[in-house]
Amino acid sequence: MKRFMILLIVLLAVWGLTAQEATTEAEKAQQELQESEQELQEAYDETQAEMEEVKEQMRIISSTSADGVNVTVEYDTSQKAFMGIFASNLSLTKARDLNYTGDYGIIINRISENTAADKYRLMANDILMKIDDNKLYDYKTFTNVLSQYSPGDEAVLTLFRAGEEITQDFEFGQRGKSVETAYFTVDDYMEDADRTGHGGIGWTPQLYHPDLDDINYIMNKFGFSDLDDKGLFMHGIHGNFHVGKNFYLGGSYYWYPELSRSRNYVTADSVNTTRKLRYYTKYWGISLDRRFRIASWMTTSVGFTAGKSTTSIKVAQTASDAGNVTWGDIETGMDMSGNNQLELKKEYIIFHPRVATYIKILDWLRIRAEAGYMFGYSWHSGWQAKMMDKSFDMADSPNTSYDGWTFSIGPWLGF
Repeated sequence: MKRFMILLIVLLAVWGLTAQEATTEAEKAQQELQESEQELQEAYDETQAEMEEVKEQMRIISSTSADGVNVTVEYDTSQKAFMGIFASNLSLTKARDLNYTGDYGIIINRISENTAADKYRLMANDILMKIDDNKLYDYKTFTNVLSQYSPGDEAVLTLFRAGEEITQDFEFGQRGKSVETAYFTVDDYMEDADRTGHGGIGWTPQLYHPDLDDINYIMNKFGFSDLDDKGLFMHGIHGNFHVGKNFYLGGSYYWYPELSRSRNYVTADSVNTTRKLRYYTKYWGISLDRRFRIASWMTTSVGFTAGKSTTSIKVAQTASDAGNVTWGDIETGMDMSGNNQLELKKEYIIFHPRVATYIKILDWLRIRAEAGYMFGYSWHSGWQAKMMDKSFDMADSPNTSYDGWTFSIGPWLGF
């Protein structure tokens, strides 16, 4: 029985030593991890502060200098108080090993050479308890307290070293002054919407150059003169809004003000009539554009519109004495051969690639100029016709093209 008890005690002792060694190794690993996290956090904090500084400088520059000019920015972090220590939170095990019974402080793990900590002989395994009267409960408290000081400020450090509490006069240093020069453009630190605008709406009158031969053929057939071959002047409204990455989604609607012409005409059976012809065309679509900022006063865009268009020609013919029909002889009006109406219509799916330039006049006002080319596809081979109440496909009618160049210029509200 005694032998068993002795063996049990030996096993427990061996297990205790092994567990203690494992605990020590785990604490070392945790300490190394904390040091790595600390170094990463310090580097991250410094980088973030530097980038915020740079962004602020760039925003100031963007309001006072021309865009697109390279600007030299100097990074200088030497204005921050610096001690030159690598520290971490103090664990209970580490405090016990150092015979420290306090309930606050951080442990110094390593000292950087040629720093204030090196100059004032701070040492690894020193417990930094206070800076002046500020107790350091953990590493976060330390960084908060340190941020209150600047290079050259003096303080009194309270340390626990080799079993006793000591005080140490200390003058904060500065991180080695390393000024780097980088080159940026003003646009590098501007958001997409700040750089190229948030979108807007404008009246965009358009000169459209389709092939008018088939239209003029109909005009001539009914005794009217040709449309001007210089093109059609169309009214238009176009708007868009920013959806990210300098892309803009929007829509447009364009129409040609209805052309109306009339003339007197005598039918084959000698009925005097008034013949009227009306012509119009319109299109609408959804647009997608991408903008590029050229300068503070100029932005360009490349995009397209996809949608639908309709072209229509209406011819109405009314007998001159049609207005003389009375209630009592209303049925005779149906016998007037001069009364008739014809409508020709052709519809297209359109695709309209284009480029545009925005010229700044005011912060909220631009002049927008655009050039593009209209492609039209019709799912009908010819024209559709409607005479009175009868609809039909016009036999032998041409597959009139809707293709043509477009040019536009007009005011643009917003940006």
